[in-house]
Amino acid sequence: MKKIIFKISISLSITFLILIFGVKIYFNINDLPIYDYRLAYNFILGNKKLQQYENLNELLGFKKNDKLLIIHADDLGLSSSVNELSLKALDSNYVTSASVMMPTPKVNEVAAHFKKNPNLDMGLHLTVTAEWKNYKWSGISSGDSIKSMLDSSGNLHEKKNTS
Repeated sequence: MKKIIFKISISLSITFLILIFGVKIYFNINDLPIYDYRLAYNFILGNKKLQQYENLNELLGFKKNDKLLIIHADDLGLSSSVNELSLKALDSNYVTSASVMMPTPKVNEVAAHFKKNPNLDMGLHLTVTAEWKNYKWSGISSGDSIKSMLDSSGNLHEKKNTS
């Protein structure tokens, strides 16, 4: 009986370790920047008791038990077509928020639209890479101040630089 209990406890321990490190490895292999693993595990395991979200509805002006759907437009500034469709969706209330990638080539189009529509819910998208092979941009700071973030052509790296 002791051997069976020992084997079960070893199996459960190994399974637990695989779950913990498997998720971390998955995030690292796929370059997903997870800075709060506790939050990620709570999300994956469906833990609904996350303190920072307890009164989110009320902070947003809704009732405590209201169900909310937030549709977010990502990567504004990337291209004219992304801007056109995302801004049209924002103006029509099909999308409730958007984020702008400041170093991208078409960010001025977004800025011009936002000046005319200051009530749009728009934020900044932290942009530290230029992930496409043939479509690049540099940072918004001078190249001398962000040397480690730039490749030999002066563009942001395609993937995060871990060396």
